[in-house]
Amino acid sequence: MAEAFIAKNERDGLSANTIIKRRWYGPTAPKKPLAIGPIAEIHPLDILEAVRPFEQAKNDEKAHRTLQFVGSVFRFAVPISS
Repeated sequence: MAEAFIAKNERDGLSANTIIKRRWYGPTAPKKPLAIGPIAEIHPLDILEAVRPFEQAKNDEKAHRTLQFVGSVFRFAVPISS
């Protein structure tokens, strides 16, 4: 779903730097809790578990931006999965 979101951003004409940054967050977000199964089956606690390692490493900026990216992907997915 994240790749579809980024592809839409490219079609919408977002800057190349923005696309590069968004592509960076895909592999950065830990995949285990987020990439298994349909997006509708991912729960808020799964997302928190995914960013906890960043918080524990005192990398609050990375945790915050990853949460922003994941939230954007979920907002993008809502009309698709409805």
